[in-house]
Amino acid sequence: MLERTVGEIIGKQTLVRLSSQDSVAEGAKAMTARHIGCVLVCDETDVCGIVTERDVLDQVVAAGRDPQTTRLGEIMTAELRSITPDNTAMEALRTMGEVGVRHLPVVAGGGIAGIISVHDLLRSVVEDMVRDREFLLDMWEGIPA
Repeated sequence: MLERTVGEIIGKQTLVRLSSQDSVAEGAKAMTARHIGCVLVCDETDVCGIVTERDVLDQVVAAGRDPQTTRLGEIMTAELRSITPDNTAMEALRTMGEVGVRHLPVVAGGGIAGIISVHDLLRSVVEDMVRDREFLLDMWEGIPA
């Protein structure tokens, strides 16, 4: 179940990139509009960090900061741990556990090709379980009583 590669799981993604000077409110609106849990923070063409829903909750909402005036650059995680599309789902899950994150940038060809989340991994496992269940049921029906 966790042998699928990260590349197989994420497929093609359109990444949301915002400026470090954009407000946290703008980042939250972008995440909500696209039903995603994080945005990449960039200056010019370089990715300089990531902001997740957890960052918004912990560093802005719970801390009583104003999301209109707080900038993404103030709350982003700048030191990014990443994986490649060839890594397995198990390796991605292990890395997330080691680092304590729910989103990992997927790096290929010198840039970020996507982001894999715990949600993506869970969906993949469930899909595999459903497929395996159907396979086993088909086999069971073929066994004489």
